Amino acid sequence: MKQHKKVLIVSLNVLVLLLTLACGGSSTPVPMSDVPVYDGATPTSASDNPLIDIMIEEMEKAVADENITMETKAYGLPDDTTWSDIKSFYNAKLEGTDWKSADELSDESVEEFKTIGWQRGPASSEQLLVVGFLPDLFGDGATLIVMLFSE
Repeated sequence: MKQHKKVLIVSLNVLVLLLTLACGGSSTPVPMSDVPVYDGATPTSASDNPLIDIMIEEMEKAVADENITMETKAYGLPDDTTWSDIKSFYNAKLEGTDWKSADELSDESVEEFKTIGWQRGPASSEQLLVVGFLPDLFGDGATLIVMLFSE
């Protein structure tokens, strides 16, 4: 139960930042299909892991009244994948694009769920990309969560 609380706290921190999305901006949103997928990651259902289910439900509730679209993909990861691997992959893939690192969306303080994030668009941050890493807590492998938020 302690792990559930830590993951929810991190999730809620991300939600608070998402609610800072302001109206405005004119660039075309990037679809989820254009977001890179970590090498060797295999699609999985969020319901395969109860922590992911809880986190996604809480985020959906928080953005429901904010005119923000949330798309989420969950992936199983190869056994030897580390948080460092995930960060390196996404930093390399997004470098030189119009995605800019957003330190306020990154959180490595909780061992059970780490995030890194980027924003795209004008100063009003019309799109946010958050990548989360949930290590193998239940014996069924580590999980990658990719969340795309658009206004």
